[in-house]
Amino acid sequence: MPPTDSPDSGGTVIHTSKTIRAAATDNGAGSFHYGRLNEKIDVYSYGVVLLELITGQLAIIESDDLDHIVEWVNPEFQNEDLTIILDRRIRGEFDVNSVWNALETAMACTTFTSHHRATMAFVLCQLTQCLEIEVSRHRERTPG
Repeated sequence: MPPTDSPDSGGTVIHTSKTIRAAATDNGAGSFHYGRLNEKIDVYSYGVVLLELITGQLAIIESDDLDHIVEWVNPEFQNEDLTIILDRRIRGEFDVNSVWNALETAMACTTFTSHHRATMAFVLCQLTQCLEIEVSRHRERTPG
C-alpha cells in the first residue's frame, strides 16, 4: 500500500497545521494533486454531502461494483427520475420542486471539471430557495 501522503493513496487526507495535504482532485475525479484545498474542492465535497442527504446513500455505494454516489446518481438525474434517486424515507415529505432544485444544486457542485463547478454563493442561493419553498408549503398546511 502506498504511503498516505502519496498520490496513489486512494484519497487519504492528511491534516497538517495550516496546509491540508490531500490526494484530492481539482476536477472531482481524474488526476491527483497536492496543495491547499480551494473552494472548488470544498464545493465538490459539499455536493457529495447533499447527494448523501437526498439519496440516503453513502458516498461510496456497495453493489456488485463500488460506485461513487455521483456516478450512481448521474444516469437517473439525466433521465429526470427522482423515484430511484430520492431516499424512500423522505418521499412525499418535501415539495418536488424543492427536491429537484436541491438535486440540481448537488449535481452542479459535482461536475467533472472544476471550471464548470458551482460556487458556494450559488449553492447558498439555491438552497435558500429550497428552504423558502418548504417554509411556504408548511405555512399552507398549518392552520392559523
